[in-house]
Amino acid sequence: MTRLHFPNILMDTDLWSNMLAELSRNNFPPTDIKKLDDDKYIIQMSLAGYAKKDINVSQEKQVLTVEGSYNEDEDTSYLMRGISKRSFKRMFPLADNIEVGGVEINDGMLSVGLTRNVPDSEKPKTFEIK
Repeated sequence: MTRLHFPNILMDTDLWSNMLAELSRNNFPPTDIKKLDDDKYIIQMSLAGYAKKDINVSQEKQVLTVEGSYNEDEDTSYLMRGISKRSFKRMFPLADNIEVGGVEINDGMLSVGLTRNVPDSEKPKTFEIK
């Protein structure tokens, strides 16, 4: 049995349960979510064969959406076809205070940087005892 661990950047409330279930079920394109440090994360998606113009990354409220389209060249004749290329849409629910940083594609790997920016008013406070 494979257990999926979603880091704190992904909300796990009932509101997002369907989206989280879809995120764990849908395995295209292959996706990693890495924790770089306490406040920095990165989502990486393997998108070999996709051009920048074929990919759209957007955020509406607390949902990050990565969409890709692939238009097959009808003149291409394959002897072997092993690289998956198809249209896709992946949605990532984001926790409060998560900001999307740089988005780039390099050597077929799309990277979306995420940073948690907790306002000072919401950070834990320690008080001196007198």
